[in-house]
Amino acid sequence: LSGNASTASSAAQLTTARTISATGDIAWTSASFNGTANVSGAATIQSSAITSQTELTSGQVASNDQILVFDVSATALLTGSVGVDDFEPAALADPHRHALAARIRVCRDQNPSLNALAPQRVEISLRDGRELALDLPAVLGAPGRPLGRERHLAKFRCAAASGLRPMSACAMDHLVRLVDDLEQLDELRRLVDALVFDTDTP
Repeated sequence: LSGNASTASSAAQLTTARTISATGDIAWTSASFNGTANVSGAATIQSSAITSQTELTSGQVASNDQILVFDVSATALLTGSVGVDDFEPAALADPHRHALAARIRVCRDQNPSLNALAPQRVEISLRDGRELALDLPAVLGAPGRPLGRERHLAKFRCAAASGLRPMSACAMDHLVRLVDDLEQLDELRRLVDALVFDTDTP
């Protein structure tokens, strides 16, 4: 052997101590390392690496679905609704939405099911000191809180127009008429055919 190593299983202290660091989504720098002992350090997640912050019980990890809750909530507060266009790249990159999402907290209630959609309670603290609250026993669109025909149709038309191959207004109207007369439909194939469209005519 040559150099400053005396055996194959050990090494002498480094002549010049070094630090090890990492950059990117996290920032981390180790303590001074000279080869004689292990070193460790705490990494910090950079604010640009996450869409929003969460307040979760110790031991929990925020999933993409949980983070999405903050963005959707911020969008609803800023615009009054959430639509398909709100998931376009430009909307998802909106700094105003991100800033508000970072101030939203989700607190666990007494419901044992982590997947339960209701009941929910929304509380908002305004800058002037006022506190607003709203209890939601059922989510919009659930049997206990139906959309109603007009809002149902508006949601359908918005979704049908936002697909990779948007459905024309004429094709939408034709499909709505078929569904309205579903009990009198003599052939189910007519309904299936209405979902397969290539032109502006049904």
